[in-house]
Formats: sequence, structure tokens, C-alpha cells
Amino acid sequence: MKKQWRTIIALFIVIIIAIFSVLNVKEVSINFWFTQIKMPMILILLLSIFAGALLIGLLTTSATLKLKKENTDLNQQVAEWNKNFDKTLADETEKMKTKHRKEVQLLQDEIKTLNAENRNHK
Repeated sequence: MKKQWRTIIALFIVIIIAIFSVLNVKEVSINFWFTQIKMPMILILLLSIFAGALLIGLLTTSATLKLKKENTDLNQQVAEWNKNFDKTLADETEKMKTKHRKEVQLLQDEIKTLNAENRNHK
């Protein structure tokens, strides 16, 4: 649906430009510092519009490319952070498991000692 609206709007703009062209066929003179030229007014208008559109296109293209590069850099940074986080999480998990195994072993040893003492007292 979005493409259809764009097509309709583009067709509408083309029709307006065509009507505008027919109404502005009078030849006008343009003075530059070094020369003077005569051309139809519509040609001057269309060249001006084209030059403006080209300038806008170049400016937005450079901004878009800059944003894409920044996006790529940020995605790489996030991937690196995730990688570091996963490694840190795995390391910390292993440390905790080791610590808990030692605590469990100490408690089991203490239970054995207490059971041995209990048997000796009977």
C-alpha cells in the first residue's frame, strides 16, 4: 500500500510539472558574472530543482553512511561486551561451583568427624 501511495504522489507531481512546463515556456535571460544565457524558464526551474535534489541526496547519503558505520561499530561493541559477559559469567560460575564444592567437602568432613565422635561416646 505504501508503494502505491508513493506512485500516486509521484504521478501527481509529474502532472503538476507538466502543466507548469506548458505554462512557462517563455525564454528568459540569466546573468552570470562572466556570461549571459537565454533559456526557457521551465528549463531553468527544472535544472534548479534537479540541482537542489542532487545536493539534498548527497547530504543525506553521507549522513546515512555515517549512521550505518556508527551502527556497525556499536553492534560490534555490543557483541564484544556479550562475549566478555559470557566469559566472565562462566568464570564466576566456575569459581562459585569450586567454592561450594569445598564448602560441601568441609561440611562432609565435619559430619564424618562428628559421627566418629558420636560413635566413640556411645
